[in-house]
Amino acid sequence: MDLKLAGKTAIVTGGTSGIGRATTEMLAKEGCHVAACDIEPRETAEEFVKAVSESTGTSCISVYADVSNEADIARMNETVITKFGGYDILVNNAAMITYIPPLEMELADWQKVIDVSLTGVFIASKAAIKHFVERGVGGRIINLTSQTAFRGTRSGHAHYAAAKAGVVGLTRTQALEAAKYGINVNAVAPGIVNTRVMAEKIHARKVEYEEEIPIGRIAEPEDVAYTIVFLASEMGRYVTGSTLDASGGIMLR
Repeated sequence: MDLKLAGKTAIVTGGTSGIGRATTEMLAKEGCHVAACDIEPRETAEEFVKAVSESTGTSCISVYADVSNEADIARMNETVITKFGGYDILVNNAAMITYIPPLEMELADWQKVIDVSLTGVFIASKAAIKHFVERGVGGRIINLTSQTAFRGTRSGHAHYAAAKAGVVGLTRTQALEAAKYGINVNAVAPGIVNTRVMAEKIHARKVEYEEEIPIGRIAEPEDVAYTIVFLASEMGRYVTGSTLDASGGIMLR
C-alpha cells in the first residue's frame, strides 16, 4: 500500500535512539527525507543517518537540538528548511524520564522532566504550526505520550506521568486550533517498550511485564513506529485530536 510519504520531509525529535530511531528508519523506508534531531553524540548520530540514507535512497540528516531550548528549536527549523525547503511532518518523540521516590523529588527534578517532555513538545509544535501555516499546505504533528498519562505510576516518575498527561491535553487543543489550516495533530501512547532506557527494568521484571500486557509481549520500538507512520501518512488524513493506544492493551486493565 502506498502511504504517499515519498518525497515528504519529517523532523523526528529524539530521532536517533529507541522509538525515534525506529520512526526515522521507517519513514525513510517509505521514501521520506528525515531530520533526526537529538542530543546524542554527533559522530554516532551522523553514522546512523548516513546508513539510513544509503539503505533507503533518501536524504537523512542529524541535527543537534535540546527540545527544551527555544533557540535550539529555531536553529533546528532553520537547518531543515534550508536543507529541504520545508517540512511536512513533526514527530515529537524526545522526552526525559528519571526514577525518584515521591518524597525525595525536588523541584529541579520535576522541572527538568517537564521542560523536556512537555514544554519541548509545545516549543517544537508551535514552530511547526507556524511553518505549516506559512507554507499553506497543511502538515502533520504526532506527539508521543505514554500509558502512564492515563494510568498513573508508582515507580517514582510522577513528573513524567504529569508531563505526558499534559501532552494529551496539548494535542487535543492544538488539533482544534490548527484544523482550519489543514494541520492534523495526534498522539501515540506506548506502554512498555524495549529501549535502552528501559533495558535494566525489563531485565529485572520481564515476566511481570509480560503478564501485565494482554498481547503477551513487550513492544519493540518498531511496534510504536508503525502507529506513528500511519498517522503521518495519507491513511491517517481524517484523524486529528486522537491519542492512539500502542500499549499492547495495557490501558485496557
